[in-house]
Amino acid sequence: MSTDAEVTARPANAEPLELSALFDALFCSFPRADQRRWAEAYVRGLIQVPGRKSIRRIADQIVGYRADQSLQQFLNQSPWSVGPIRRSLARHLLAALHPRPGWWRRSHSPNAARARSA
Repeated sequence: MSTDAEVTARPANAEPLELSALFDALFCSFPRADQRRWAEAYVRGLIQVPGRKSIRRIADQIVGYRADQSLQQFLNQSPWSVGPIRRSLARHLLAALHPRPGWWRRSHSPNAARARSA
């Protein structure tokens, strides 16, 4: 695989807070830190690289140098299960699509609207 320093480069236009928090939640099931970093680099590449999404283009544009062999090795030979990632993504999407009722402001509730109109 690769050393930790090889995967830490990020493009300047990345949204580090939002995406990094999501990636932390999605890839927490990976036992090794380098797996989590390669997973983040790959998904960032799928999101940010324009045009064809080849391993070489993702490695060049996201990692910043020719790391395509290391990224390919992560995707094809690194032992990880897709199940925990899918469950984590499903939880994140459900939370984003169905916010908890406590987040609504009181002035927008149907009872508050009726009280003001009377």
